[in-house]
Amino acid sequence: TAYGDVHLRRYVDLDVVVPQDRFRDLDQRLKELGYQCPDRKQDLTGWRRSLARYLSGQWQYSRGEGAFSLDVHTRVLPPGYSFPVAFEDLWRRSRDVTLTADITVRGLHPVDHALLLCYHGMKTQWRALKYVADFSGLLRSGPDCTEGALIERARQTNSTRVLALGFCLAHKLLHVSLPKDVQNWLSEKPIDDIADQVKRYL
Repeated sequence: TAYGDVHLRRYVDLDVVVPQDRFRDLDQRLKELGYQCPDRKQDLTGWRRSLARYLSGQWQYSRGEGAFSLDVHTRVLPPGYSFPVAFEDLWRRSRDVTLTADITVRGLHPVDHALLLCYHGMKTQWRALKYVADFSGLLRSGPDCTEGALIERARQTNSTRVLALGFCLAHKLLHVSLPKDVQNWLSEKPIDDIADQVKRYL
């Protein structure tokens, strides 16, 4: 969605979000297809396994001697983040995403996707330029992800500072053009110092 071609973004794993009540079915199906959990998790059973999955919000699988990882998420963010993570709401707003000429999958609505990319950047301390490029690419991807729609959604989800930092980094590092009203909105957010620190680091 952000780059226009699935081959233009390097990645070593694939993240899939599933409803909590479908995880057991998917777990069984993946095992039938030859996927395995990491060694450190295979010994976890019962409540320990459930607790570990709850705390991380995901479960990792791999096959082919670990050459490829599949991360199955039952929650899009760990506990403690302000972004609402109800799967039903994300699914209701989701869209079809074309990966190749013959493969289409269900993907996040561009506004949800953009905000989650900002949260992901924050969660990883924006330690790689590709995270800024992902967000910037999504901003440029089309009319479904306008700055105004993003700001409105950020206000609804208590995510304005997270979004403001994403905007600021996209503008400062990759020269994404921001409308004047968005620039005025950013001027009210005390995030310039943080953005400059991240810019120097990257």
